[in-house]
Amino acid sequence: MSSYSDNEPQTRRERLAAIAAEYTEEIHEPRTRSQLVGTEQVSRFAAVTSEGSMESSHAANGNLIVAGTPAELAERLRQEAGEGWLAHGRAWDLDAPWHPWGNLPIAYRVQAGEEITRPVPVVSVEGREDGIYLFDDLVDAEAFQNAVRHWGGEADLTEEPVHDNHAADRLIDAERGRH
Repeated sequence: MSSYSDNEPQTRRERLAAIAAEYTEEIHEPRTRSQLVGTEQVSRFAAVTSEGSMESSHAANGNLIVAGTPAELAERLRQEAGEGWLAHGRAWDLDAPWHPWGNLPIAYRVQAGEEITRPVPVVSVEGREDGIYLFDDLVDAEAFQNAVRHWGGEADLTEEPVHDNHAADRLIDAERGRH
């Protein structure tokens, strides 16, 4: 008797094909098509977007997109969202433990108001010339801090705000007003 893990797709291409079979009727992106047929190396990240509500994400008419980095995938998803197509949690790191419903968290964020900043995790490593490291994700910063500490190093984790254009203008104006 075979288990689910014996039948799960192992390679990036097998995983991409499984996603395509489950969530799409037609592949619209030329890059994705090339990766599925084997004429191009398969990217590490993939997502399926669908038009409309969360319920529509269960239909097989999704748009399968691929990307080489999380930042590239985020940009592609931002473009898709601008056209009304959302991932609804259907995103994959094709090198991570497999799950057919997605294994990569996706978040959409809209902010409005005076103070639009986002915290950036910062790890400071004592005794290193290049000892300040900035991370997009807190989980990555924590893993790096733990790795440094595992080998006997000292590493402090803090979060610092990154200011958008509006907040930067306010800081600059305030600084100019001080002098």
